Amino acid sequence: MFNVIEDDLANTQSRDLVAFHLAGMNESVPPGAIFLSLSDLEHPEILPDGTGEIKSMRTHPDLSGHGAGTLILRTIIDAGKKRDIPRLSLETGSGSAFEAAFALYTKYGFKKGPAYSTYEQTDFNHFLHLDLR
Repeated sequence: MFNVIEDDLANTQSRDLVAFHLAGMNESVPPGAIFLSLSDLEHPEILPDGTGEIKSMRTHPDLSGHGAGTLILRTIIDAGKKRDIPRLSLETGSGSAFEAAFALYTKYGFKKGPAYSTYEQTDFNHFLHLDLR
């Protein structure tokens, strides 16, 4: 059984997981296509139009295939609904390293759509959106 808890990244385990995630991204993402740093995650924000952005989501490999990612995503969706956020959006990559994530997002109703915020569409990325209302 898993528990999902909100964390402000003061927890060493959370910071280590983000560092692990960023190291893996450097192996899977073209140069110049990583738009995330640890400091970006320390200050969650809502986009000017009220959209909530899923900035980063990662399941540790030891938990992969055991439902942890599903529980995390469902927790995020539920939190968005409770906070009356009209839409969740995310940017993800393409290729084998992102197939499981893409499948999870689409399973829970995220649809491909246009770039948002300051992102630009490239051959590598996908933009997914979920209306919560």
